[in-house]
Amino acid sequence: MAVVSPDAAAVAAIGRNVLDPARRAGSARAGRAQSAAAAAGIAAVWDA
Repeated sequence: MAVVSPDAAAVAAIGRNVLDPARRAGSARAGRAQSAAAAAGIAAVWDA
């Protein structure tokens, strides 16, 4: 099992209110950047 939680950059991009639409684009960019970093670890679990 692999669990991915927001990293520090994503938490900063999300801000205090996860429902704030003004932070949506930055949150999406941070999540995409985090996914690139986490992909190898996820693949290792998925392929096991």
